[in-house]
Amino acid sequence: MENETLAAILSATPEPPKPRPGPRCTICILLGKLDDAEAEALREMLREWHATAIEKALRKAGHHFGIGAVARHKRGACSGGGSQ
Repeated sequence: MENETLAAILSATPEPPKPRPGPRCTICILLGKLDDAEAEALREMLREWHATAIEKALRKAGHHFGIGAVARHKRGACSGGGSQ
């Protein structure tokens, strides 16, 4: 069996696949609960920082999430659609 090319897969997929359904993303939930300034600070971290650094900053601020939740959200693979 021959592998498909990425270009062929892309052209055959008119819209990006939607995130899989599941429990609501904990990072999405947190963003909804934070005040505006804190939510914007987290959004900037999500745009600019590595997931490990974000996870450490969240812990320092009293929010205990695993690196997997941060990484999934950052890459847009969470149930909420990611990187808000």
